[in-house]
Amino acid sequence: MNALALLTLLSLASTTRPNEGVDFSSPEKIRAHLEATEKRLRDVPSSSPQRTATLDRLHAYWTRGEFPHNPGTALTPIFVDDRGVACAVAQLVIDSGAGELAQRVKATDNHGYLLEMNVPGLAEWIAQSGLTAEELASIQPSYPPDDFEMQSGCGAWRAKGLGEGPVALGYQEADMATGRRACPRTELGLGGRFGAIIDTPNFYGALGVQGVVFGSYALRPTTELFATLEAVSFTFAQNAVLTSTQVTLGNMTVGGTQVLIDGRHFIGSVSARVLLPTSFEIPGARLLGGELGANVSWRPMKWLEVHGYLGGDLTGAVGRGPALVRGGALLLGGAQLSPFDWGALVVDLSGRLGAVTYFAPTVALRFKIGKAGIELGGTLPLAGTDRHNFIAGLRLNWRFD
Repeated sequence: MNALALLTLLSLASTTRPNEGVDFSSPEKIRAHLEATEKRLRDVPSSSPQRTATLDRLHAYWTRGEFPHNPGTALTPIFVDDRGVACAVAQLVIDSGAGELAQRVKATDNHGYLLEMNVPGLAEWIAQSGLTAEELASIQPSYPPDDFEMQSGCGAWRAKGLGEGPVALGYQEADMATGRRACPRTELGLGGRFGAIIDTPNFYGALGVQGVVFGSYALRPTTELFATLEAVSFTFAQNAVLTSTQVTLGNMTVGGTQVLIDGRHFIGSVSARVLLPTSFEIPGARLLGGELGANVSWRPMKWLEVHGYLGGDLTGAVGRGPALVRGGALLLGGAQLSPFDWGALVVDLSGRLGAVTYFAPTVALRFKIGKAGIELGGTLPLAGTDRHNFIAGLRLNWRFD
């Protein structure tokens, strides 16, 4: 009789804990489980629009690739972690508009198995989700404790709106030769760039101001598309005899980043961008070019990121004027210190060889308010042939992932 009772209890436990004992020791295994579960559930014949919407939300969740941390010591589910990152089922609840229910589950049964939960409102939510309770339970994975290599670097380092990687403030067109962060993210932003050349011995001065629109889209956790447009470009120049003022559409670049190494502390990626012939700054000619580079990011501690970039670029003018072919190579290294989760100090050193050379430090302050980010930076060449006295920039961004 005792043996029969034990077998009955084990049978009930296995029914209410369908994924217990499955290996969920890495983000890749969790992502693969969610992808396979979504496919299996979509193969079930159904005309329910609620079911389709719920599975669409599941697809968005696992492709984003950010999973909760488990602060415990055993492999268990966790509904919502201390950072506010939700598990797959919790995110389905939140995305359906039932955020209060998700917080109620977190407060009462945060490490529970779905079929064992007795939280007011949960059964009603399941009934309108388009999935059965057993199907939702089959989605729910367990999560390893923090001493596992749980998160990949790009997943673990997410800091809402706070910027990452090198400062996007350089000496060329539309972020050319500024380096690139190693991790993909989805964001949209506005910015301004101000540069000055004051060459008194040669009776020459120039001021340039660009209004910038930029953005990026993470196709998956390891792939990003990005673009920068100088929507408005203002230039004032004066020499001993002439004064010139120009307002026009500026330059535009589009590109992409692919992560090749996604470790716990180290990220390595490659990026490429193309300079499109959108600018009217050179009469009778349009600039065209491209850039290819490698990005690295190392985070030995939560408050320190060390980043680097090595790349080469080539630009030239097409049209009635001279070709103005210009090539070069950039080596950049820097660090971001984040003593607070809402702010950081970035210091970069960059050196460039080519038609225009420089060795320049760049310093920036970064702040975040929720998913909004602010970057205020400045740079000036200490050596080389570049004639800028200084360049300053301000960027505001909103992060969507």
